[in-house]
Amino acid sequence: MANLVQLYLDKDSGRLVARGGPGGGGGPPVPPGLYRVFGYVFRQPVAVGTWTIAHGGETSDVTIDIFDADGEVILPNQAYVVDENTVEITFTTPQNGQANLLLFSVP
Repeated sequence: MANLVQLYLDKDSGRLVARGGPGGGGGPPVPPGLYRVFGYVFRQPVAVGTWTIAHGGETSDVTIDIFDADGEVILPNQAYVVDENTVEITFTTPQNGQANLLLFSVP
């Protein structure tokens, strides 16, 4: 986690803004009009029909990009937020690959 930098989404311009230094923690509070954004990468090395992603982000505001083992974008049968810390993705046929999540902390 030492290589993380906090990103904020400016709700007026839609631009991502980096704040603080490496580590992302201990920085100033989120300025008014900005939302904190965290990235989470999930890797599924073995092909399965359901990917359960425990991201621990404490938010249900999540976007997901899903890729197969060759780096090609794939579409799931269904992707949904189970709770504020878990996302579940299901496929019609078992898949392995990677899911990139953006987790938005909305005030």
